[in-house]
Amino acid sequence: MNKGISYIEVIISFMLLSIIAAGFTSAFYVPLSGIPPLEIKQIAYSYAQREMETIMNTPFERVNSILRVTYPLDNRFEYRIDVSSLSVDLKSVWVRFYQGSSPKTLAELMNYVTKKYIIEDFEENGFATPPFTWTPVTGTFGIWEIDTTLGSTKTYKFYNPSTSRTQEGHSVSDWSGARNYSVEARINIRRPDRTFISSQAFLGIRCQANGDGYYLRITSNGFITTIALIRRSGVDSVISGPLFFFANTTNIWLFARISVSGNTVTYFFDYAGGTRRTAQVIDNRPLAPGGIRLRAIAPLVRGIQRSIHFDDIKVEYFDSLTEDFEDKGISSPPFTWTPSVDTWVTVPFDGSNVYRFNDTRTTWRTSYPDWVGTTDYAVEARVYMFRADNLATASGAAIGGRCTIAGLGYYLRVDVTPTTTTITLRRGTHIGTVISSPNPISKNNFNNWLFVRLEMRGNTISFYFDDGTNVRSGSVTD
Repeated sequence: MNKGISYIEVIISFMLLSIIAAGFTSAFYVPLSGIPPLEIKQIAYSYAQREMETIMNTPFERVNSILRVTYPLDNRFEYRIDVSSLSVDLKSVWVRFYQGSSPKTLAELMNYVTKKYIIEDFEENGFATPPFTWTPVTGTFGIWEIDTTLGSTKTYKFYNPSTSRTQEGHSVSDWSGARNYSVEARINIRRPDRTFISSQAFLGIRCQANGDGYYLRITSNGFITTIALIRRSGVDSVISGPLFFFANTTNIWLFARISVSGNTVTYFFDYAGGTRRTAQVIDNRPLAPGGIRLRAIAPLVRGIQRSIHFDDIKVEYFDSLTEDFEDKGISSPPFTWTPSVDTWVTVPFDGSNVYRFNDTRTTWRTSYPDWVGTTDYAVEARVYMFRADNLATASGAAIGGRCTIAGLGYYLRVDVTPTTTTITLRRGTHIGTVISSPNPISKNNFNNWLFVRLEMRGNTISFYFDDGTNVRSGSVTD
């Protein structure tokens, strides 16, 4: 499929799961006995939305259940969080709020948390095909190349082929980046000589085309190692460190990780037999969203080439774009939608706004947002197919990803009749070639909320369907 311009396309009607950020800092509360029941319920839902927002910006491994306790921000309520592992990279999350110790649930929200990451290991063996295309600096700078001198696996190596004493180079991937994410890598600073001349490796995040971004800088000369967190905006500025320690960290694998969430920048550094180093900085002038960048400085010492190797680069997302079709401040819709016909409307339904398709024609109608996607991402939604009759007719809905402006992409399609629910994964269009079709479900799923998810990672296309009772999932290598 085309991995260039890529859109999410939405077929028929759906509502994305609501994750609305809400901030509450009041230290004084009116007793609930003096508040109308509807307003109490609204307060509980606002707290539930706040907790769900926190969960959705928490790394996958740290999303865990919380037994029912008093809500720490408002002791008039109790809450609990129930987390279930559905697969190695998917969890379901329920957030429930109660009025005091009452057994009756006041507010309840449900969502799915996924392990959102991309791994670049520079191999080319089927499922491990590199997800990125790298563009290194050429000319008088050093050379970047795929290398196997450190073992059977491939690494991405920078070295200095010229007679100049020191060369610096960088390489950027074709990943456009995001706002809140982390990037980690294994790094090996090779020193085949015995001189104490430093080499440097940089792991960059939120990087722009001009090189601006945040970098974890590792400097090693075989005797002293220095760790520093760099903010580059035209020039490099140290915002944490430099941290010096006596250790020979050349010719061994080092682990480095840098993450940004909002205006908080964190790094982590470790190696076998060493002491872990970590630091966190609040940047009051946070840099804009951006991609990842590798930088390296390798000297040429007495005619002997130094080199720096990168491997197993992992990018993990902390955030996602959520369209709940509301329009209230910080939860305003992130997209502008362009429907194929004007019968797509935002309307109240089942307690919140939804994006509804309502037309007497039986042909498919589409709508797509003004978001240009990346190669590897997922789109998920809640879908509700409403009907008020008992006729034996079918309705269908689909979500699409990696879609071109012409509508070509991958689609997860759901067709419902009064007796059967059918799920198909399609390539091309929503009526295109079926590339996966799990067993149909013998159930009438009209007037029922359905969860659908379509994930694209390299040439692996995965899907997940849940109607509250039945689950269907699968993956296809295309």
